[in-house]
Amino acid sequence: MNKKTITKNLKPIDQDIHFKYVCPNNKCGYHHWLSLLETQTKAFKVVCSCGCIFSPKRISKTKILYKKRIVSKPPVVSKEKCVNNNKPVDFENKCGKLLGSYGFSKTEIKALINNAQTNNNFETPSALLKHILSNLNLPNFGE
Repeated sequence: MNKKTITKNLKPIDQDIHFKYVCPNNKCGYHHWLSLLETQTKAFKVVCSCGCIFSPKRISKTKILYKKRIVSKPPVVSKEKCVNNNKPVDFENKCGKLLGSYGFSKTEIKALINNAQTNNNFETPSALLKHILSNLNLPNFGE
């Protein structure tokens, strides 16, 4: 059996709307469900089981709003603000956070970033970080 999938956004053919009201008697608090037709009826009254009689505020009409279909657009890549040496301002912020989590001080972070940027032109903060971390002269504990 070959089933066909229909990809069409259907709108409802009828509405069945109900509204929830709470009994105004503070000691009762019973919930009453009223249909749209009941809330549109002039001088409609509700009699609660506690004996309280109340009239809901009349609803003259309802309007159903449908969400507009949004066609997905490719994300806009924003240009990062640059400083005098044509490096993005947040390079230091992004790299500094990670290097700080490794225990480097702020002065050490600035020195590492400035030394790396003097001879190289990095396109992304991750490329700068890779260069800094690969050029750290750390002892080889495994050898």
